[in-house]
Amino acid sequence: MNRRALWIACLLILISVSLARAQSANGTGTGPVILSDDAEKYLLGLHLEILEDPGGQLTIQEVTSPEYSNRFVPSQEEVPNYGFTGSAYWVRFRLRNESQSVDDWLLEVGFPNMHYVDLYLPDGVAYVSRQTGVLR
Repeated sequence: MNRRALWIACLLILISVSLARAQSANGTGTGPVILSDDAEKYLLGLHLEILEDPGGQLTIQEVTSPEYSNRFVPSQEEVPNYGFTGSAYWVRFRLRNESQSVDDWLLEVGFPNMHYVDLYLPDGVAYVSRQTGVLR
């Protein structure tokens, strides 16, 4: 697989917690995806919480604030699809790595023509950003 194109879907991405964290700050939302030695692939669609950003103006600081925490909506689709839109979408989900043999996992973008993809990984009290997409 081409690692440059493999991060995660929806124009802007937010991963609100790291592999080691099992609970979100407010305890709401969908359950964590539990990574184990028994599976090599996980479908994330029904584990996502999504926030539409119609103007594409929100920042990572805003969407991780308590003000926006309850604005995320659980995904009802195995593969969310918003078609062509001017909106940005913030997506968050929780992971818990219970694998005894794998520490590094690959996150795949299912749509190779995604223009901009920003991945935010928690790093203590801040976030580390990774960027990809066909226009970058």
